[in-house]
Amino acid sequence: MPRRKSNLDRCTRQTEGSRRQLSIMTEEERVSVRKRDQHHLSTIQIRNVEPAERRAARLEDARLRARQSRFSVKNLFRSECIERERMSHVCSYYQALKFNNEMKAMCWVGGKIKLSQLDSPPETLKTLLAGSTTELKHFLSKIRKYNSCF
Repeated sequence: MPRRKSNLDRCTRQTEGSRRQLSIMTEEERVSVRKRDQHHLSTIQIRNVEPAERRAARLEDARLRARQSRFSVKNLFRSECIERERMSHVCSYYQALKFNNEMKAMCWVGGKIKLSQLDSPPETLKTLLAGSTTELKHFLSKIRKYNSCF
């Protein structure tokens, strides 16, 4: 089988798309695209001749900025602008826990909602929750993993 020739003399899909994009652009858009491309190329050229120490310092600064942004996101939940409280208020109707400022409508809509009695759990689940076997200890220690299976 003969060797495949390069695509230098043919129009590829990518070049066709680029030509189409350029044809529908205004002159100002073309100038801004050229400036952006020149800036990008000059940045690449500068980085190619950049000394190793300077490159290491630049990359370390980038890592530090990334670390700080991750740290700020983690601390968002610890900040005082977000009010967090415990569910310490007990609903007078269903004895369910809720937040202090939560409206009655959020819980039981002022008595309009009637909950049916829950069925008893299957026997295997009942023994896992009520027993004191090694299976129970294993189940309770891995309960989050089991819940994430569903």
